[in-house]
Order: sequence, then C-alpha cells, then structure tokens
Amino acid sequence: MERIPEEVIRAYENSESYRKLKTIRDECSERMMEYCRKYKDKLPYFKEEAAKKLDHERYGRGMSQRRGRLCPGNMEALLIGGVNRGTMAKEYVNPGYVYGYDKEDNLITSDRVEGELRNREYIFWENPYTQVGIEYEELFELGDGGMIAEACYNEQGRITSYIYETLFEWRIYSIIIEKYKYEGNQAFVTFIDASGEDYIDGWHVVLDMDEKGRVLKYTSYMDMNPEEVTEGVPKYKLAL
Repeated sequence: MERIPEEVIRAYENSESYRKLKTIRDECSERMMEYCRKYKDKLPYFKEEAAKKLDHERYGRGMSQRRGRLCPGNMEALLIGGVNRGTMAKEYVNPGYVYGYDKEDNLITSDRVEGELRNREYIFWENPYTQVGIEYEELFELGDGGMIAEACYNEQGRITSYIYETLFEWRIYSIIIEKYKYEGNQAFVTFIDASGEDYIDGWHVVLDMDEKGRVLKYTSYMDMNPEEVTEGVPKYKLAL
C-alpha cells in the first residue's frame, strides 16, 4: 500500500470535514461509555434473564463481521474488502455463531464460537428504538477492555445509526460508526472507522433504493479524497 505523504495527512486532520468526523467519533464514544457505567455490574442479571427467557436457537457461519449475519452494521461489508457478512446455517457450525431467542422470537444472545472459545453477547432493547449488545466476558473479566454495540432505528424500523466500540484501559481502542439520513428513495450515510485517538477514516455514501428499501446501487468517497468517487452494486442483498 502506498504511503500517504505526511503533509497530506496533516492538511486533512486540520480540515473542517475531519473536525466534524472527530466530533461525531467523540460524541458516540461518550455514549458508549455511559452504557459501560450503567451496566458494569449487571452481568449476573443478564445471565439470569437469558437462562429464563432462552427458548430456541439459530445458527450462523462467517466470522469476519461482528455478530455474523445478524450484525446491524452495513458499511464494513459494503466498502471494505475482505469483510464477510456471513450466512445463516441449518445446524450448529464451528467456527460460527449460535443465536438465542425468546418465545417472542426476539434475539437475546449471540455466541461467537471458535474452537473452545465462546464469547456471549447479551442483546436487549434500551428503549423501543435502541438495541444494545454487550460482551461481558470480554468487557469485564479482562478488567479494562470491552465490546459494546448500539443500533438505533426510526419509527418505520429503518436503521438510523450503528456504533460498535472496543475499549482498552477505558479508552477507545477502535470504533465503527454509521449515521443514516433518509430522503425519498435515498439514504445518506457517514461511515467512520477509527482506532484510538489517532487517524480517522471517514466515508460518505449514497444508497439508491427501490420502493421496498432494497439497495440497488451505491456511490461513495472517502472524506480525505472526495474527488475519488466509487460506484457499485451490493454483492449481497441489502435492504434498509
């Protein structure tokens, strides 16, 4: 990969567009830290609730995207090479995912299985429009690290934002952010992929949809290089 000249990076980091991305990153990270503070001591509660409510399971394969096929995020698989959304499976696979549901068919757990390693994500609704997922085993047994996800939806059930953050020593280790705005049959997405307090990668994406919300094509450019526009068709079925 060709190295970007230092002066180009410095100019980008001093731009107004970069400052806007940084503001979004900082605001989203603080919201995720609020979940940490609120639910830090709730692992016994969620274990008990999952044991009481778990009614049936489904399975998935594909390990490159968090929560596999049921990941609420869309942009990593759409824009970044080598990211696989995974598929649903009729029976248990390893490596893969085991998804737990309650009697109302609400997703309440997602177990990432790889050999003898099995990390459970507890999934719940913070309010009617906000779904939160926390991997307690990694988040609190490691002490200073963790993984938290938030997906927000509007009244029509369309996603409006997705945030996935990993923490180390109670600071951002990495964060994925997707922010959606809808106008007619188009969705305008700001996508951020950042590590720590360092360089932020930002994309701006326009999704063209049909009347049922199925994405027909997309146009994107990176915030650093707005003149380099990419057009394409999703390689998988994507509907918002």
